[in-house]
Amino acid sequence: MSAPRAAPPPEPDVTDAQRALVASVAEAAERPTLPPAARERYACAQALVLDQGRAWTPVPLGADLEPHRGVPGGCYTFAARLADAVPGLVYVEGYACPQSGAGWAIPHAWVGRLADGAALDPTWSAPGTAYYGVPLTAPFRRSAPRAPGTAALLVEMLPRDVRRHGLPPGAVAR
Repeated sequence: MSAPRAAPPPEPDVTDAQRALVASVAEAAERPTLPPAARERYACAQALVLDQGRAWTPVPLGADLEPHRGVPGGCYTFAARLADAVPGLVYVEGYACPQSGAGWAIPHAWVGRLADGAALDPTWSAPGTAYYGVPLTAPFRRSAPRAPGTAALLVEMLPRDVRRHGLPPGAVAR
């Protein structure tokens, strides 16, 4: 198993909330819930998200996207529906900080615009303070196995194949 990637170096335009979120995810990656099995590339979802993900800039959901707004607790489903419905948006899964939780790394899904790194959250009433996640392609998202009882692909229960080998080619949207 390779060591999880350390928290990315700070960038000049990164906010304090984004720094706190990445630090929280990195801290969790250093202490996975389950010990890694031999030859596993990632011990936990946090390590994968730090390695394959990126920071996203919180942007309010525009009036044109309001008809796609979901409910809190349904982020994986509503983010997938919105990504499918609107060209130019991708499903992103990772960790976010809500307005009320400075620095808390909450497993979450939203949609992103690759062109400008905008995070558009269809389930929180106000954008969170920070987002860090992996943009996933629609073909991967539609075919990837999910843990029983969740619509999440990565952050609730990292699939064994992904723990061993990482994401397959074509899984990360570019």
